Amino acid sequence: MPHIGYNQPFCNGIGNPKNMPAPLRLTLTDYLDPTRWRWVLSDAKGGFLADHTVQLDPSTREYQGFVELTGYLNFYHEAYPPERQLEDLGDWIGAQVFGGLRAKLWQHCLKPARPVQVLVPQSAQDLLFRPFELARFENKQTFRKAGIRFIYQREGVETPAGDKLPAETKLRILAVFSLPVSQNPLNLRRERYGLQRFVRELNQTQGRAVELLVLQYGATRETLEDTLQDGDGWDIVHLSGHGDKGELLLEDDRGGTDSIGAEELGDWLAPSAERLKLLILDTCYSGAGSHAAARVQLGLDRVQVRETGAEGEPLAQTARTVLPSLAQNLAERLDCAALAMRYPVGDDFACELMLSLYDKLLDRNRPLLRLSILFDGFSCLFDQID
Repeated sequence: MPHIGYNQPFCNGIGNPKNMPAPLRLTLTDYLDPTRWRWVLSDAKGGFLADHTVQLDPSTREYQGFVELTGYLNFYHEAYPPERQLEDLGDWIGAQVFGGLRAKLWQHCLKPARPVQVLVPQSAQDLLFRPFELARFENKQTFRKAGIRFIYQREGVETPAGDKLPAETKLRILAVFSLPVSQNPLNLRRERYGLQRFVRELNQTQGRAVELLVLQYGATRETLEDTLQDGDGWDIVHLSGHGDKGELLLEDDRGGTDSIGAEELGDWLAPSAERLKLLILDTCYSGAGSHAAARVQLGLDRVQVRETGAEGEPLAQTARTVLPSLAQNLAERLDCAALAMRYPVGDDFACELMLSLYDKLLDRNRPLLRLSILFDGFSCLFDQID
């Protein structure tokens, strides 16, 4: 498992910390359709632990919530509070989707977290939009509270075992904040200032050697490509702004929108591949409108979410990321950890998540798993990044 912590001098960031438990493996197999498949749970060495055959009834109310959570919350909010809806749906997901696996998962729960590598075949990639993290054990404790952390990976894609180049003298971070004028405004200033202040305090008060380069206002493809060609490479690349259907939306030379896909972005990042340890994609890829409504039903303020269409138009409620996602493609190609969003999230949540992540990685030396890590807007911020 990679460790993006460091001492003086820096470690190489790709160690295998002794305090991190070995990940379990949950393989999705025998996939027939979105209602029928089989789970196989095994230990880190491939030893069989348990299995469960999933057969979901698509006519049930709970299944509709499992498929389209925001619509479910909106439709039933007058009948009972959203918090109760999430609890009931979590019980259903635990019993119907995971069934007998729950007892074995409970036996392997560890604090602060037990990673579970979820291998999903290409034919079943749509299941990545299901809120598995809401599942609850028979004792009503959520998977999240118990420390279960799902890490999603396409089946058949092997993670290279090669080590990354060490950050021997300093840790280099490239942070890009892109906001084309045609897009909805985001509170990127708070996130940018917070990151700059955090790095400054690390360097000044703790003697850390962290180099931060920020690109803002005019983050075009030419500027980003040129910066990524830096011969020293980057340990962390942080891209913040809007996303659309598996693409990153940059600015063009007139402040408009310029869509960048996984292949092109991968080409730009390739020169840093030997050193790159973490890629942060702080953008959203699914419909914004329905999620905003759900946040209101949950008692949260209506906020801008980090996703709109190509020219600032809201996407349809049923819009979905072209899979495999931008994060999956880049993590596999560059052999790095990737943090991305499976659902739209508000600016405040995104900002707190990013700053807390940096604090745990760089200040508290917490380890980060070497797999695509995709967070969702319904999960607890601090528990998710332990």
